[in-house]
Amino acid sequence: IPSPKATEIALAALQNLPMPLIVLSSLKTILLANSAMGRLLGLHHEAGSGQQESVTDVLRGQTLSQIGIDMLQDGVLLPSEI
Repeated sequence: IPSPKATEIALAALQNLPMPLIVLSSLKTILLANSAMGRLLGLHHEAGSGQQESVTDVLRGQTLSQIGIDMLQDGVLLPSEI
């Protein structure tokens, strides 16, 4: 049985953190979001559906402003443009 790679273990740890987490690209688009972030945003998986999308699948490529989040630095709103 092959052992999991360190990156796979790290990704699984991030996905299962109880704290909401998103990872942004250099263009400020979402690359990864964990299930706690999905719960915070009210994204619920439908129990009866045959195909379940992960929170990352739903949010990938969107900007923070598209999901209703403003980014602040020292209490000042950062522009959402790149």
